[in-house]
Amino acid sequence: MMREGSEKVFQDSVHGCITMPAQCMAIIDTPEFQRLRFIRQLGCSSFVYPSACHSRFEHSIGVAHLAGKLVEALRHRQPGLDITTEDAMCVQVAGLCHDLGHGPFSHLWEQFAKDFRLNILALQIINNQRNGIDVDKWDYLLRDSHHLGIPVSFSYERLSRTRIDYLYKRGRRGRLSEAADSVQEFVQLTDDVVQRMMRLRDVRGAPHASRLILTDVFRRRLYQDVGHVMLDCAQRCTVEDFRKLMLEAVEVHPGLPPGRPPHEVSSCIRFIPLTPHFGRGHQNPMAKIG
Repeated sequence: MMREGSEKVFQDSVHGCITMPAQCMAIIDTPEFQRLRFIRQLGCSSFVYPSACHSRFEHSIGVAHLAGKLVEALRHRQPGLDITTEDAMCVQVAGLCHDLGHGPFSHLWEQFAKDFRLNILALQIINNQRNGIDVDKWDYLLRDSHHLGIPVSFSYERLSRTRIDYLYKRGRRGRLSEAADSVQEFVQLTDDVVQRMMRLRDVRGAPHASRLILTDVFRRRLYQDVGHVMLDCAQRCTVEDFRKLMLEAVEVHPGLPPGRPPHEVSSCIRFIPLTPHFGRGHQNPMAKIG
């Protein structure tokens, strides 16, 4: 990282040299933003992919970089939008700050987070609700795949030069989650809560429950995947329907002792519905452009 006057040039693992203007550096050089160094981009994924240790810090700088490039491309290609220099800077700052609200464990924290809204220009570039194509996803697709060692054939340059047009210019309670209600406490909250939990004292002579769970994780005593069911995206399925399908799959799993009553099987199994998608449901995001 080199200093050039009031700017800084960062050497990024994905985008190469990134120049951050003075306005962005005034935000980066604060304890609140530096906190992102200690929040992993992929949360607990490093337990599966050891190289997935990159942080929200470099991701946020990457998003600011891409936001700046995209808004400048829009100014050049669509001068009729009257995007001012101030507008462009606001978009870049929005990209820089978009993850300041993240807590420990990456997206697992989102169940505690309060909702917020950006202005329309920044929203379509940073977090596009219309088609799911935005610079936040561009950066984390490239950055996450880079650190996971899983290459992707994606070029944001080609997409931004050929298909992007701007359309419109206009908890659950718990001790940890309570930090979201206090800015002073929240800015101190990072992934080091894991180490704090490992240092929790015994309760009445017994190990703390959180410490026991983490010890199992570190020793790879993990929950067993006993079955999964793939559903068509158009198929309507309630949680109870999903539970019944899973129990049918579990009954034939070779890892379970034979002859166990169904209620015993059900009581020791957790059902986790997952919905992979294109960013905005099952529709192809490219169909929403143009």
